[in-house]
Amino acid sequence: MSGEHRILDSTDEHAGLTMVLLLRRLGALSDGTVNRFEEIVKTSDCSRAIIFNKTNEPIDSHVQTDWSESETQFLVIDRPRDEPIFKTLSLVRSTLNGRVIQFHDDDLWEGSVKFDPANRAAVLLASLDRSDPHKIWSVQNTLFGAIRGDIWDCFASYCSLSPVASNSLDHSLNLLVENSGDSEWLPEYVYLYDTRHWSNREVIEKNNAKAALVDGWGKLSSPQASQLHMFIDKFAILHLGKNQISGFAYQSALEEIWNSRPTSVMTRLPSKFVKLIPDAAKLSIIHTRTKPLSQRIGLSVKALVSPKSATADSDLQSLLFGERLLRNQNEIASWVIPSIAAEVPELGEQCVFWLDCISSD
Repeated sequence: MSGEHRILDSTDEHAGLTMVLLLRRLGALSDGTVNRFEEIVKTSDCSRAIIFNKTNEPIDSHVQTDWSESETQFLVIDRPRDEPIFKTLSLVRSTLNGRVIQFHDDDLWEGSVKFDPANRAAVLLASLDRSDPHKIWSVQNTLFGAIRGDIWDCFASYCSLSPVASNSLDHSLNLLVENSGDSEWLPEYVYLYDTRHWSNREVIEKNNAKAALVDGWGKLSSPQASQLHMFIDKFAILHLGKNQISGFAYQSALEEIWNSRPTSVMTRLPSKFVKLIPDAAKLSIIHTRTKPLSQRIGLSVKALVSPKSATADSDLQSLLFGERLLRNQNEIASWVIPSIAAEVPELGEQCVFWLDCISSD
């Protein structure tokens, strides 16, 4: 079914734990990733296992177990290599009493995943550190944990409908989980997450800028644009959570999002803008790094960018690069999203989707 977008609903027969492997690296076909996934499926309380094969290569020969007689439904589904991760995962649906847990082919895992349908915790968190099993990372404990079915389905619905299923949607998933009930730890299970993409600030900013470009921000692609995209996704998805998740703490989630909104002057300029600053201004920046950015450069955003840029002094760029602040929630729908649609036409459909979600109450 390569390229076909068919929702994989969970039947009553397979309404328990769904385990999903995202297979993207060609090297994963030779390093035993498929077999390691099979082994944890066998030792876990798994009713359905799904491998999304995005390698563009057949993997039947790498599946060593005959699953035809097993009580676990085992599926291998081909997906386009360039399909966003969360667009692929949005194909998976669960049931109210089910759970979904995911595995990525560049990570490792140990132990097994146990499932108790009577446990209504929002998530069974994954331990990411052998030496400190209950250490909380950013969002990865949730992302690689066993997520309750109704929460997962709300998230999957959002990803499926969103024209841009950004890789930063893991933060939106974490928001839903944190405001939908208690969390517990998965016993005897460790997920060894590969942190190479987030090893230091420079790498993080580089990857965030790249993510913004992939998401469609074009000339405005930057770490700030990625953060703004993530912020609006979180704001939009909480409206779905309010309508689709029983007991969702909407007001608490709203306050959490608003407290994390873009409000402060950025402390670093995107490298593409630094190239446009006159040498004298660069020297001034170097010698006054302790001052706020607006004081360091002594210039408006308009003065930093090429005069050919028609949007150089826009409200949106002022927000992205530190001169304008978000002061109330109405501004998101009244000028932020419309400004994005006007200045970044490639995100027009996404902006319509965001506004539809926000007005869905």
